[in-house]
Parts: sequence; C-alpha cells; structure tokens
Amino acid sequence: MNNFKQKYNCLKKENKKIKKNFFKILKFIRFFKKKKIFRKKIKIRKIIMKFIPFLDNINNNYNLYILNFLKYMVKKNCIKIIEPKKHDDFNPYIHQAIITIKGSKKKIIKVLKKGYIFNNLVLRPALVCI
Repeated sequence: MNNFKQKYNCLKKENKKIKKNFFKILKFIRFFKKKKIFRKKIKIRKIIMKFIPFLDNINNNYNLYILNFLKYMVKKNCIKIIEPKKHDDFNPYIHQAIITIKGSKKKIIKVLKKGYIFNNLVLRPALVCI
C-alpha cells in the first residue's frame, strides 16, 4: 500500500511537471504564432505600400483616358471648344461676362469656363471676367 502511495505521489509530481512544461510550450507557441502573424501583417503592409502609388497612377491614367475619350467625342461630333485667352477681345456672341471691372477696355482678364459651339450655334458661351 505504501508503495502505491509513493508511485501515486511520484506520478502526481511528474504530471504537474508535464502540465507545467505543456503550458510553457503552449505559451511559447502562442507567442510565435503572434509574432508570425505580426510579421505577415508587416509583409502585407509593405506590399500594399508598394501597390498604392500604382493604384494612384491607374486612377490618374483612367481619368486621363476618360478626358481624352471625351475630347475625341467632342471633335468627332464637330463640337468646337471656345478657349479664350487672357487679353483677347471680348466678343458678346461667344463670351458671357460674369464679372466686369470698371476701366477695363473690353479685354478678357480671366477665363472661368470654356464655351462650346456646334454647327456655328453657341451651345454655351465661354464664361469670362472683363
């Protein structure tokens, strides 16, 4: 009977040691999993950071593509763009004065919006300051 108690106590101590070691190993594994996940996140972040300028570039190029397409459609459909320049003479048939400054000699000071002509018909006059 005494021999059984000794074996029981010995096994109990050994079981405690095994449990203790098991939890240490488990803690160690969790630590490395967290570290591994953190490293993966860092790698993914680096990849994304390299990708962001590319994404911006695509966005800018896409906008440029749309702009060029719209310009092409305007040209194809015989729509002319009224693009007055600074110091051009004001023409009331193709320009609309939004702001007038006293003392100006009917010269364009600033262009606010471009105008459009279709088949010699003004769709929208250029909006200007004179």
